Amino acid sequence: MDKTDIHLQFTDFDDDDVGGDGSTSVRMEDEGFGKSPAQRRGMASEDELLDGDDQTQLLSSEKKSAAFWTLEFYQAFFNVDTSQVLSRIISSVLPWRGKNFVRLHIRNNPDLYGPFWICATLVFAIGVSGNLSSFLVHYGQPRYKYVPEFRKVTMAATAIYSYAWLVPLMLWGFLTWRSRKISSMMSYSFLEIVCVYGYSLSVYIPAVVLWVIPSEVLRWSSILVALCLSGSVLVLTFWPVMRADRPRVVLTVLSAVITLHVLLAIVCKVYFFNTLMSYPRGSLVASRIGFHTDKVEDRGYTPIRTMARKVSLQDTQKLVEQYRSERDEAIQRENALKEKLRQHESRTKSTETVKQKLKTLTLENKELRRQVKVLRTAIGLETSPNFQGKTTKDIISDLQEKERECNALVEKTGRLNLTIDELSSELANTVTSKTLLEEKVQSLQLNLKDMTNNQRRLLKLWEDKKAQREPLLLPAITQRTVQKPPAHKAVQTDMSISSTQILPANVFETRLRWEPEKNRNLERRNITLPNGGHLK
Repeated sequence: MDKTDIHLQFTDFDDDDVGGDGSTSVRMEDEGFGKSPAQRRGMASEDELLDGDDQTQLLSSEKKSAAFWTLEFYQAFFNVDTSQVLSRIISSVLPWRGKNFVRLHIRNNPDLYGPFWICATLVFAIGVSGNLSSFLVHYGQPRYKYVPEFRKVTMAATAIYSYAWLVPLMLWGFLTWRSRKISSMMSYSFLEIVCVYGYSLSVYIPAVVLWVIPSEVLRWSSILVALCLSGSVLVLTFWPVMRADRPRVVLTVLSAVITLHVLLAIVCKVYFFNTLMSYPRGSLVASRIGFHTDKVEDRGYTPIRTMARKVSLQDTQKLVEQYRSERDEAIQRENALKEKLRQHESRTKSTETVKQKLKTLTLENKELRRQVKVLRTAIGLETSPNFQGKTTKDIISDLQEKERECNALVEKTGRLNLTIDELSSELANTVTSKTLLEEKVQSLQLNLKDMTNNQRRLLKLWEDKKAQREPLLLPAITQRTVQKPPAHKAVQTDMSISSTQILPANVFETRLRWEPEKNRNLERRNITLPNGGHLK
């Protein structure tokens, strides 16, 4: 539907606006009347956002919705990316005046991905932080034994998910009911309200992590900051759609929203992070302070639940701090004495071990001396003139010297063997090189012989051609025949080439490839005769 169609619609007036004579009266109760220009600009921007939302709702209603039992129906609720989720989380933590969280960030695309995982992360943080806080409070007590409290996770999940779904459901029902009674009042969809509440819980995650620190000031300060941030976002989100209603209704609804938000934080703090201290039954603190305690056993401890009779609260706290310091000092002294006792026991054990080893070595030394005497007698060292006057130590030194000389000779023999192997390999390489060179020389000789034959054939062919051309070029001149001694052309060629003019083998290798082409060029050459004729 276009904007022109929207503005051209007829407006229905209430009975209060119509006078008795049929005339209409103009109300001066408009919320923009009597306000500053800045406030009117803020309201105008919100109205534009609401008008834009009407158009997007009309357009979205024309889309075909899938059946609820198909995957496409639920896929639309998780159609977001990481940047959108991060932007929505940041906007839910930072309230800005005049900025509507639903209109600027949800934009008719509410998701369940962010609310679901934010609630799951908050449940996990409450369970872990609650157990860790309880452990830190009771740590150091003699009879304390840590037992994980998994019921905290169950209770946290029940509380968080109930708040994130039931409160938006009730608020959506109320807004829908009021929007039907008041035509100018708009309403959010159920998924949009769930999305707002889910993202508003993200600020509690770092606050819950800080609750691990056993400091009540820090815990309540973090709760106050988280409540201010998330509560401001909720108020700024639901104010534009409710401002058309009566002020008393608006104030009541917003107060209920803030109250439920505060109750959630306080219940989580009091239930999961209880600061009641517990002491062992029969301890000095319980006997001196004189508390009346309930006989409730919780892992061997009696919790202090009633006020003191004989002393004031300040004296009680002083005594508690004093006995805590005495207990810590006693535990430290006990640990120091235990450490000293453990060191003494380890030293005693090491001393006993050394004594036992000394006894064993003494017995082994006596046995070795006896065996040495037997060996000297058996070898004949006592009667040999070479070893007379020498002790067993001197004889062993001589034998060790001989052994070192033998080892040196063995090393020298090994080096000589390596040298012989190297020379043998060099000799084999030399023989192989000689064989290769001989083969190359034979190949060069064959190539030279072939080139010589080719040269002879070329000279013979050239002389034949020359003999054929001479009578044709000068037919009128009588040629005198000169008697030459008969000699074979091959012999003449051999005589014309001296031994110093023998060319290398690779000179005619490239020319052999185009020798037939050269012969063909000589045969095709035209000869011009004196009478104007041509001779090929």
